[in-house]
Amino acid sequence: MKKGLLTLIVLVFTSSWAFSQQNAAEWQYVSYPELPFVLDHIHLDLTLESSEPLIEGVGSYFITSRKPGLTEVVFNSADMDIQSITFEGNETEYRISSDSLIIQLPDTLQRGNTIEMVISWKSSSSYGIIQDVYGNMWTSLNPKARHHWLPVPDHPEVATTMDASINIPADREMVFNGTLVGDELVSTDKKVLEWSSEIPAS
Repeated sequence: MKKGLLTLIVLVFTSSWAFSQQNAAEWQYVSYPELPFVLDHIHLDLTLESSEPLIEGVGSYFITSRKPGLTEVVFNSADMDIQSITFEGNETEYRISSDSLIIQLPDTLQRGNTIEMVISWKSSSSYGIIQDVYGNMWTSLNPKARHHWLPVPDHPEVATTMDASINIPADREMVFNGTLVGDELVSTDKKVLEWSSEIPAS
Protein backbone atom coordinates (compact mmCIF):
# COMPACT_ATOMS: atom_id res chain seq x y z
CA MET A 1 0.00 0.00 0.00
CA LYS A 2 1.31 3.41 -0.94
CA LYS A 3 1.99 5.54 2.10
CA GLY A 4 0.10 8.77 2.57
CA LEU A 5 1.75 12.01 3.55
CA LEU A 6 0.98 13.51 6.95
CA THR A 7 2.60 16.92 7.19
CA LEU A 8 2.99 19.04 10.27
CA ILE A 9 4.70 22.42 10.00
CA VAL A 10 5.62 23.83 13.41
CA LEU A 11 6.61 27.40 14.32
CA VAL A 12 6.82 28.62 10.75
CA PHE A 13 5.48 31.98 9.63
CA THR A 14 4.97 32.92 6.00
CA SER A 15 3.33 35.95 4.46
CA SER A 16 0.33 35.55 2.18
CA TRP A 17 -0.93 38.08 -0.32
CA ALA A 18 -4.02 36.03 -1.18
CA PHE A 19 -6.22 38.18 1.05
CA SER A 20 -8.06 41.24 -0.19
CA GLN A 21 -6.73 44.65 0.74
CA GLN A 22 -9.86 45.45 2.77
CA ASN A 23 -9.07 42.52 5.09
CA ALA A 24 -5.29 43.04 5.16
CA ALA A 25 -5.26 44.74 8.56
CA GLU A 26 -6.88 41.68 10.15
CA TRP A 27 -3.83 39.59 9.24
CA GLN A 28 -1.15 42.08 10.23
CA TYR A 29 0.97 41.59 13.34
CA VAL A 30 1.61 44.36 15.84
CA SER A 31 4.89 46.05 14.85
CA TYR A 32 6.29 46.34 18.37
CA PRO A 33 4.66 43.73 20.58
CA GLU A 34 5.04 43.76 24.35
CA LEU A 35 7.25 40.78 25.16
CA PRO A 36 7.69 40.63 28.94
CA PHE A 37 9.19 37.13 28.76
CA VAL A 38 11.44 35.02 26.56
CA LEU A 39 10.19 31.68 25.28
CA ASP A 40 13.41 29.68 25.69
CA HIS A 41 12.32 26.22 24.57
CA ILE A 42 9.27 24.08 23.85
CA HIS A 43 8.99 20.31 24.22
CA LEU A 44 5.94 18.89 22.47
CA ASP A 45 4.17 15.54 22.83
CA LEU A 46 1.64 15.36 20.00
CA THR A 47 -0.81 12.74 18.81
CA LEU A 48 -2.29 12.96 15.31
CA GLU A 49 -5.02 10.88 13.74
CA SER A 50 -5.62 10.61 10.00
CA SER A 51 -9.32 9.79 10.47
CA GLU A 52 -10.06 13.41 11.38
CA PRO A 53 -8.18 16.73 11.55
CA LEU A 54 -7.32 16.50 15.24
CA ILE A 55 -4.18 17.31 17.22
CA GLU A 56 -3.90 16.34 20.87
CA GLY A 57 -0.94 17.93 22.58
CA VAL A 58 1.01 18.41 25.76
CA GLY A 59 3.58 21.18 25.61
CA SER A 60 6.29 22.01 28.14
CA TYR A 61 7.21 25.69 27.77
CA PHE A 62 10.32 27.16 29.40
CA ILE A 63 9.99 30.92 29.86
CA THR A 64 12.32 33.53 31.34
CA SER A 65 11.05 36.85 32.67
CA ARG A 66 12.35 40.01 31.01
CA LYS A 67 10.94 42.32 33.68
CA PRO A 68 10.72 42.34 37.49
CA GLY A 69 7.55 41.08 39.11
CA LEU A 70 6.00 39.06 36.27
CA THR A 71 2.70 37.61 37.55
CA GLU A 72 1.05 36.37 34.36
CA VAL A 73 1.90 35.45 30.78
CA VAL A 74 -0.23 35.83 27.68
CA PHE A 75 -0.22 33.25 24.90
CA ASN A 76 -2.51 33.12 21.88
CA SER A 77 -5.15 30.42 21.52
CA ALA A 78 -8.24 30.02 19.34
CA ASP A 79 -10.55 27.16 18.32
CA MET A 80 -8.99 24.73 20.78
CA ASP A 81 -9.90 23.01 24.02
CA ILE A 82 -7.42 23.93 26.76
CA GLN A 83 -7.59 21.00 29.17
CA SER A 84 -5.11 22.04 31.83
CA ILE A 85 -2.19 24.33 32.60
CA THR A 86 0.22 23.27 35.34
CA PHE A 87 3.39 24.37 37.10
CA GLU A 88 5.30 21.55 38.85
CA GLY A 89 2.21 19.35 38.59
CA ASN A 90 -0.12 21.90 40.19
CA GLU A 91 -2.92 23.40 38.10
CA THR A 92 -3.07 27.16 37.79
CA GLU A 93 -5.80 29.62 36.92
CA TYR A 94 -6.20 30.88 33.37
CA ARG A 95 -8.78 32.70 31.31
CA ILE A 96 -9.42 33.19 27.62
CA SER A 97 -10.26 36.61 26.22
CA SER A 98 -10.78 36.77 22.46
CA ASP A 99 -7.70 34.92 21.17
CA SER A 100 -5.60 35.60 24.28
CA LEU A 101 -4.82 32.83 26.76
CA ILE A 102 -4.00 34.64 30.01
CA ILE A 103 -2.13 32.42 32.47
CA GLN A 104 -1.62 33.19 36.14
CA LEU A 105 1.85 32.32 37.42
CA PRO A 106 1.96 30.46 40.76
CA ASP A 107 4.59 32.88 42.09
CA THR A 108 5.94 36.23 40.98
CA LEU A 109 8.76 35.66 38.49
CA GLN A 110 11.68 38.07 38.75
CA ARG A 111 13.79 39.27 35.83
CA GLY A 112 16.13 36.56 34.57
CA ASN A 113 14.32 33.73 36.38
CA THR A 114 13.01 30.75 34.40
CA ILE A 115 9.94 28.59 34.96
CA GLU A 116 8.43 25.54 33.21
CA MET A 117 4.76 25.56 32.29
CA VAL A 118 2.83 22.57 30.90
CA ILE A 119 -0.25 23.06 28.71
CA SER A 120 -2.53 20.20 27.60
CA TRP A 121 -4.96 20.83 24.74
CA LYS A 122 -6.92 19.46 21.79
CA SER A 123 -7.54 21.22 18.50
CA SER A 124 -9.65 20.38 15.48
CA SER A 125 -9.63 23.92 14.11
CA SER A 126 -10.68 24.08 10.47
CA TYR A 127 -8.54 27.21 10.09
CA GLY A 128 -5.39 25.86 11.73
CA ILE A 129 -5.55 22.23 10.54
CA ILE A 130 -6.32 21.21 6.96
CA GLN A 131 -7.16 17.74 5.68
CA ASP A 132 -7.81 16.52 2.15
CA VAL A 133 -10.05 13.67 0.98
CA TYR A 134 -7.13 11.22 1.15
CA GLY A 135 -6.54 11.81 4.86
CA ASN A 136 -3.40 13.91 4.33
CA MET A 137 -3.20 16.58 7.02
CA TRP A 138 -1.12 19.71 7.47
CA THR A 139 -1.09 22.87 9.55
CA SER A 140 -1.94 26.17 7.92
CA LEU A 141 0.81 28.65 7.07
CA ASN A 142 -1.60 31.58 6.94
CA PRO A 143 -0.79 34.56 9.17
CA LYS A 144 -2.05 34.07 12.73
CA ALA A 145 -3.01 30.44 12.02
CA ARG A 146 -0.42 28.91 14.34
CA HIS A 147 -2.36 29.59 17.54
CA HIS A 148 -5.37 27.74 16.13
CA TRP A 149 -3.60 24.42 16.73
CA LEU A 150 -0.75 25.26 19.13
CA PRO A 151 -1.04 27.54 22.19
CA VAL A 152 1.88 29.92 21.73
CA PRO A 153 2.72 33.64 21.61
CA ASP A 154 1.87 33.94 17.91
CA HIS A 155 4.18 36.66 16.58
CA PRO A 156 7.21 36.55 14.23
CA GLU A 157 9.31 38.25 16.92
CA VAL A 158 8.90 35.20 19.19
CA ALA A 159 11.43 32.51 18.27
CA THR A 160 12.42 29.40 20.21
CA THR A 161 14.19 26.06 19.99
CA MET A 162 12.09 22.94 20.31
CA ASP A 163 11.93 19.19 20.33
CA ALA A 164 8.93 16.97 19.76
CA SER A 165 7.67 13.42 20.15
CA ILE A 166 4.86 12.82 17.66
CA ASN A 167 2.55 9.80 17.57
CA ILE A 168 1.12 9.19 14.09
CA PRO A 169 -0.47 6.29 12.17
CA ALA A 170 2.16 3.74 11.15
CA ASP A 171 1.30 3.99 7.44
CA ARG A 172 1.90 7.76 7.32
CA GLU A 173 4.90 10.03 6.92
CA MET A 174 5.37 13.58 8.10
CA VAL A 175 7.39 16.76 7.76
CA PHE A 176 8.49 18.79 10.77
CA ASN A 177 10.95 21.54 11.64
CA GLY A 178 14.43 20.43 12.65
CA THR A 179 16.13 17.04 12.42
CA LEU A 180 14.53 13.61 12.68
CA VAL A 181 16.33 11.90 15.58
CA GLY A 182 14.05 8.92 16.21
CA ASP A 183 11.56 6.70 14.37
CA GLU A 184 10.01 3.85 16.38
CA LEU A 185 7.15 1.52 15.51
CA VAL A 186 5.25 1.11 18.80
CA SER A 187 2.36 -1.06 17.56
CA THR A 188 0.94 -2.45 14.33
CA ASP A 189 -0.83 0.82 13.62
CA LYS A 190 1.20 3.49 15.46
CA LYS A 191 4.70 4.92 15.33
CA VAL A 192 6.48 7.69 17.21
CA LEU A 193 8.76 10.16 15.48
CA GLU A 194 11.25 12.28 17.44
CA TRP A 195 12.33 15.64 16.06
CA SER A 196 14.73 18.28 17.36
CA SER A 197 15.63 21.82 16.34
CA GLU A 198 18.48 23.72 17.96
CA ILE A 199 17.91 26.74 15.72
CA PRO A 200 15.22 29.10 17.08
CA ALA A 201 12.24 29.32 14.76
CA SER A 202 9.42 31.85 14.70
